[in-house]
Amino acid sequence: MKSSAAVGPLARLAYWSAGNGRRVVVGWLVLIAGLGVFLPKLESSLSGAGMEHTGSESVRAREVIQAANPLFASSALNVVMRGPGPYAKDPRFRAAARAVAHVLSADPAVRGVIGPTRSGLISPDGRTVIVTGGAGRDTSGMVHAADRLRDRVSKAAGPRYQAHMSGLSAQWADFNKQNKDALVRGEKYALPITLLVLVIAFGSLLAAGLPLLITVIGLFVTGGFLYLFTRIGFVSIWALSFMLIFTMALGIDYALFIVMRFREALREHADPVDAVASTMDTAGRAVAFSGTTVLVATAPCYLIPSPMPKSIAMAIELAVCLVLAVVFTLLPMLLARLGPRIDAGAMPWLRRRRATKRGPDASRMARWGAVVWARPWPVVAVMAGALVLLALPIAHLRIGIPVEETLPAHAPARVGAELVQRSFGPTSIGPVTVAVDRAQAQQAAAVMRHDPDLTGVRKLPVVAGAQTVLLQSNLRAPPNSDAAGTQLDRLDRLLPPGALLGGGPEELHDIRVAMQDSAPLVIGLILLLGFLLLLVAVQAPFIALAGTLTSLLSSAAAFGITVLVFQDGHFTGPLGIHATGYIDFWAPVFFFAMIFAVAMDYTVFFISSAREQWDLSGDPRTAVVSGMGRSGPVIVAAAAAMLGVYGTFAASSALPAKEMGMILGLAVLLDAFLVRLALLPALLRLAGTWAWWQPAWLGRILPSFSLAHSKPTTGAGPGLDPATPTPSDAADRRDAILDAAQALFAERGYRSVTSHQIARCAGVDLDDLERLFESRDEILATVLERLIDRAAQAERPARPEVVR
Repeated sequence: MKSSAAVGPLARLAYWSAGNGRRVVVGWLVLIAGLGVFLPKLESSLSGAGMEHTGSESVRAREVIQAANPLFASSALNVVMRGPGPYAKDPRFRAAARAVAHVLSADPAVRGVIGPTRSGLISPDGRTVIVTGGAGRDTSGMVHAADRLRDRVSKAAGPRYQAHMSGLSAQWADFNKQNKDALVRGEKYALPITLLVLVIAFGSLLAAGLPLLITVIGLFVTGGFLYLFTRIGFVSIWALSFMLIFTMALGIDYALFIVMRFREALREHADPVDAVASTMDTAGRAVAFSGTTVLVATAPCYLIPSPMPKSIAMAIELAVCLVLAVVFTLLPMLLARLGPRIDAGAMPWLRRRRATKRGPDASRMARWGAVVWARPWPVVAVMAGALVLLALPIAHLRIGIPVEETLPAHAPARVGAELVQRSFGPTSIGPVTVAVDRAQAQQAAAVMRHDPDLTGVRKLPVVAGAQTVLLQSNLRAPPNSDAAGTQLDRLDRLLPPGALLGGGPEELHDIRVAMQDSAPLVIGLILLLGFLLLLVAVQAPFIALAGTLTSLLSSAAAFGITVLVFQDGHFTGPLGIHATGYIDFWAPVFFFAMIFAVAMDYTVFFISSAREQWDLSGDPRTAVVSGMGRSGPVIVAAAAAMLGVYGTFAASSALPAKEMGMILGLAVLLDAFLVRLALLPALLRLAGTWAWWQPAWLGRILPSFSLAHSKPTTGAGPGLDPATPTPSDAADRRDAILDAAQALFAERGYRSVTSHQIARCAGVDLDDLERLFESRDEILATVLERLIDRAAQAERPARPEVVR
């Protein structure tokens, strides 16, 4: 076993985990047991609302309106009832309405109930009436109330009369229910499908089971921590969806990458512990960087002024951190214990693959890499052209507000809203309410009565002692239309300065505008931070820029297809989708962050392998072709597993889950197969050695980092401490000399020096350098001294060669 003194922190952690297996297992068992007890409480602790513009006028108006009269708050509960005959002539209809009112009043979240006779909410034909329960809790509390009262009011009305929970709170409650049902179905099918994909990829049941084990542990721990976060702050129920999806996606991705590289390392190291340490010092670094990229890509979402996106970003980052914790501690211990038994339960195709004894450089992916290298221009033209063509529909992207029509046809909120529109008229949905001081009430009322876009202006009753006047009206335009937004903006400008414009349409309009206004900043920051992270990782500006721009292109293509399907209605029949004519207002910004994070995963997998081969050979062809041979199977297997996960959500009947699964699945498909395995390698081929070029000034300001094997810190100076044990293996001697020489050059402003470049600067050819590496007659420190002296003498003329 090697000394852990000369390896990186992840390798040292792997050595520690392998040597302290009992502590690691006990620690994770305690965490799983301790946090697992919170999982049954998690769903009920999450907030059902939160899609609002924090601090906006509409939110302030909602609070004032709710205080003045809870019955007219936008979060109040409306039960839409329908009978066979007129309400006034049917005693049983009136009794059913009283029973529904009793159910509402018995709930602690409801503050006051008004029936149809007092409110006048009886349709012209008398067959449709509305019973209203006032809002006695915040928006989240009212959504939970709508959820628990949904079936109760229907039961109270009896079989003769329809009773549908409607309104904004009921709409969110139904959205959440559909989302939860989609998650349950998704989890039910995602794990078996993923196991099948992994068995095909690994050819071994045990190897395929490890990524799933890591994922399940991540789900338990992340869910428990998410519950603890609900005790100290707002966490949306939608955060649970993204937490589950990203825990599954990243847990499988990262564990798959580690396990595949471990199997390669076993061929190079007799000791499984050394193989694990070597794996964590290379693949582990790539995984750590990939996790950092996801954290960085989601961080700008905190700039969106709304609680829901912030809590979703927090849940994703929590999932990333805990998945990394499992991957860096428990997985190395398990791999060290298993060793060659990782391939237990080998499938026939794995045994045939072993019999051929083909290495990564002779794999199908390496052969495909050779094809890409030989014909880069056709590959770039076809792949880039296809992605640009798929992205073109973004030019006519329409942003809309999800309303009841996006719910399934049987959802109570949708049925109730359609009943109201048929019975009371299309303008009856989503009234706007103005809260104004008594002194300005007449002026505000005059503005509303003279507004041609408003109908039915009325003064609402308020509770005793209230100093606020409430004025309500209905928009002539549909509440989710662009025309409604224009009308609301104009009304807000015309109202007296102290008046507050509120109501469901204004709240949704405010959050849509906030998302649109924050989109350029959020997307720009994601791209900038992604570029800077790649630049630090690969130390090459061209590769960092190419990786960032190709991720942007694949994200745009995924959104273009989404516009074609969900907005324009193409292929909706075979896919079982109801086209809405728009894309949800929160999707472009938030899903771009998610897609970019997922796309960068595959970028890191490919670039880390290519960078390692470049550092070893200094040959751009070897870097690309061999890098594809090593990373290609991982990318294909990870993409197939992710398509299985996202596909189960895309097959859901709930439109938000279907949209989420389809967007993420398309992003994975396009990025993995069109970009990382074709377009990006072809771009590196066209750039040649310039792809890996780094300006000298950039090398002096960038932090020293490598996705390949760790380098010794420069604080101890170049060379080896004479007290350090001399490695007995020739390969170890070679790595030690390279590391020390690279540390020397790093001190002088250079980065990522290859063995070819060190030999050139030392004044010897590569064969002479290799003989030095293999020399057993020299003390290693003396060999290093000689090499460093020669490099120092040759520094001036060798400078262009080193940085090229």
